[in-house]
Amino acid sequence: MAAIDMLRRASERIKGYVIGGSVIEKEADRFYNTCFIFKKGELVAKYRKINLTDEEESKGLTPGKEILSLKTEYGYVTVLICADILDMDLAEKAAQGKTIVFLPISLTKPQHPKVRGHPLTEELAKKCNTYVAKVSRIGVEGDVKFGVKSVIISPKGVVAEATSETEEEILCAEIAPQL
Repeated sequence: MAAIDMLRRASERIKGYVIGGSVIEKEADRFYNTCFIFKKGELVAKYRKINLTDEEESKGLTPGKEILSLKTEYGYVTVLICADILDMDLAEKAAQGKTIVFLPISLTKPQHPKVRGHPLTEELAKKCNTYVAKVSRIGVEGDVKFGVKSVIISPKGVVAEATSETEEEILCAEIAPQL
């Protein structure tokens, strides 16, 4: 699959981790909304979205079953995909004991209501004493517009936030896991 190979090659090129997705993954006769984690070109983990939206279910996607806990040299990480954060019990279970939670999202405009700040991600970071890196899809596909601000949040609040909902940006932040 082209998207997965692109993620693999990117991790190989930077000689580090690339966490990418979500990508629709087919296994046997099932389809999953999946986030892949590569390190130096090798697949080290993947996470399948558990809390599917009605639209995903109507399109035949299958929910994942397992929370990801990946030990890295930087601490333990996990992934939630988009609507997984809406199930706070799931989100808290996933985030407990993790250094950072990666949260790729794909919110559409104008269907998604305008929200001030990042209330769910801030609540999760504070409650679970972890960092949350929320990465938003941006751009246009057909008539659908995507985008909200990507952000990195610590238990103490916003550390770095994108300035745009429509332009690509790279956010950098120093992670201090001993908060």
